[in-house]
Amino acid sequence: MLSNASRGYLIALTQIGFGLLAIGAVACGGGGSNTVDTSAPKVAAPTAAQPTQPVGTGVAGAATTAPTATQPAATRVTAAATPGPTTTQPAQPAAAKVAGAPPTGDPKARLEALMTQEFAGFAELVGDRTGNQVPRLQVMLVREDTGGGYRVQVEFYSDDVPFGSEDREKNLARKLLMEERMQHAFLTLYTSGIDIENAFMSAKFKMTVQGIDAFRTEVRPVVFKTWMTREKAAAVNWQDPSLDLRSVWEVVTLNPSYR
Repeated sequence: MLSNASRGYLIALTQIGFGLLAIGAVACGGGGSNTVDTSAPKVAAPTAAQPTQPVGTGVAGAATTAPTATQPAATRVTAAATPGPTTTQPAQPAAAKVAGAPPTGDPKARLEALMTQEFAGFAELVGDRTGNQVPRLQVMLVREDTGGGYRVQVEFYSDDVPFGSEDREKNLARKLLMEERMQHAFLTLYTSGIDIENAFMSAKFKMTVQGIDAFRTEVRPVVFKTWMTREKAAAVNWQDPSLDLRSVWEVVTLNPSYR
């Protein structure tokens, strides 16, 4: 039988053994300990701030490209030519595109243009030493008649003739030139498609008259004048190549020296 002293000794040894086993277990496992770590906290070393990468550069190993300026869409077309400004031209009437064609529209303006073309230029003078040029068209008057149609009045300076030994012979030749001019002018008027009520043609030519002071003076009067009415023109076949209006028009004035 153990004494009480021995029994207390054994209990103390048992407790010491268990304490040693517990300390060994803590040293071997490292976990499960309730011991508070009183050492200084470990602070992570600061890292350099990385630049923000644009979208699309997050692929590992991708090289970072420098940002480029955004270009306007229009400048991406290579050598795109910019058309220059153009000037709008007013439309021209069809007749104005033909050289010498009378204007369309106003009948009065058309008749004036026709007569201007008919008697264009200067009269042919013979023996004139002054060097003066006489416009062939002297007077032109176109007006609308109250009863409809147009009245046309033309005065022209007639050409001279380079032949004839006497005044009477020359005047007869000059009269033929006047008649040719008148016939062609009437033909132009009455085939224009414009209603002509009547038309007058007056030929002027130089004449020498005796003045009151015994000096002779040169004048340029109307020496031959004819006219044609709408009724007479309606009876004419204007397409006849042998047309002779001398039997159609009416003579208003004829100087005696041209008879």
